[in-house]
Amino acid sequence: MHRIAVIVAGFLGILVMIDPIATHFSLAHLSAFGSVLASAAVILIMRKIGKEEDRVSMVAAVLAGILLVGLPGALVQWQPLNGKALLIAAGSGFFMGVAQFVSLEALRRAPASVIAPLQYTMLVWALAYGVAIFDDPVKANVLAGALIVIAANLYNFHRERLRARRIIEA
Repeated sequence: MHRIAVIVAGFLGILVMIDPIATHFSLAHLSAFGSVLASAAVILIMRKIGKEEDRVSMVAAVLAGILLVGLPGALVQWQPLNGKALLIAAGSGFFMGVAQFVSLEALRRAPASVIAPLQYTMLVWALAYGVAIFDDPVKANVLAGALIVIAANLYNFHRERLRARRIIEA
């Protein structure tokens, strides 16, 4: 029951962020939702097979998947990159590769319920990078939605710790 409540609360937080009443839904929204589902699937798969499979192969498969899925859209929307954009793209790619290795190692060593709250710090980083790199102002609804998602996941982390403690004591 608690896990379902966390999922519902997180989804509501996402809805607060995108403000479906004021926002006209587009293919970009659907793409972002698909990305979330794919990311969740990748985490579950990495958690399931991470101890048996070779790290480099797993990270290469994830990065190849990202490339294959993103390539058609990139080809349709392609515009030459200026120096700053190229530097940002290269840095982003490098850090994404490093993050995949770190995430895989974390998932090998700890339960997903422990790792997930840390992954939600991506919301904070996205807001900070949006301001610092793209001069994107932080909107109140985005901040409120992010806080809902983070709070839901911290609650889940707390519940899972209590559950693990009860299992150990039993």
